[in-house]
Amino acid sequence: MAGEVIENGSVLIDGGKIIEVGRDLVAPLDTEVIDAEGKMVLPGFVDGHSHLGMWEEGMGFEGSDGNEMVDPVTPHLRAIDAINPMDEGFKDAYKAGVTSVVTGPGSANVIGGFATAIKTYGKRVDDMIIKDPVAMKVAFGENPKRVYNSQNKSPMTRMATAAILRESLFKAKAYLEKKERANGDPSKMPDFDLKMEALVGPTLSNRSKIELKNLSFETPGILNKRGVKVGIITDAPVIPQQYLPICAGLAVKSGMDEMEALKAITIYPAEIVGIADRVGGIEVGKDADIVIFNGNPIKDLSCETYVTIINGQIVYRNF
Repeated sequence: MAGEVIENGSVLIDGGKIIEVGRDLVAPLDTEVIDAEGKMVLPGFVDGHSHLGMWEEGMGFEGSDGNEMVDPVTPHLRAIDAINPMDEGFKDAYKAGVTSVVTGPGSANVIGGFATAIKTYGKRVDDMIIKDPVAMKVAFGENPKRVYNSQNKSPMTRMATAAILRESLFKAKAYLEKKERANGDPSKMPDFDLKMEALVGPTLSNRSKIELKNLSFETPGILNKRGVKVGIITDAPVIPQQYLPICAGLAVKSGMDEMEALKAITIYPAEIVGIADRVGGIEVGKDADIVIFNGNPIKDLSCETYVTIINGQIVYRNF
């Protein structure tokens, strides 16, 4: 979604990468050809905030690995250590055209741990990673105070939540400054502490607390029209991963420009989380993550996925 719309175009793929895009392309004789005439070809969708694989569908307690509710500050935790790539949610995702997600810890802790950007197809998490870590999960609102109030420990108020985050950031800044002043001298290096290596990334959420009572599908369009780069997210499993294009469609229904809504589930979230060099668009050099639909997925609820390609491999076909 980073360039112009090409009518009757072609895309050449080799070695999992896009090598040519345009009209009247000539492919080698032994090339597998997918005829997409009359269909809509889009970049694989990107969900910028999800918990896919962290709360496994249909598993209950055994598959619940998103919140470590013993300490409000746990930046040393890594999503990649909890993701189950066999979760049925991954199949639902790529069948709907969602090929990349940022997935990570939940909102129980003030600082919850590292999120990771992964593809939605694979058997080993290590082979699915696009970028790790990609963000640090930080939570405000009622989540941390609810969790720790029940344990009779801080944070029990929003004041404490803010104070804990401030303290952690000050400690991280002081640690970094000491590390820079040491200039590689081991005798001057600060004591290593995993918690002080934390970086804070952007956090998005659904209408789960009083702070978000005015949230509506008008919000993406309003922000976009004011020059804000918007990424539409599901926060799966809050909204099932496969409904990402429906969320974009509802934003269009509520006033968002259609092309901007498509960008909000492709190139914009990829840019926001720093993975646009690989995903989010059909461009030479990017990963061959491409989805073919028999209609417009954000305008037509009856639209079906025809083919999903991830890293140049057909992972789903509906013919």
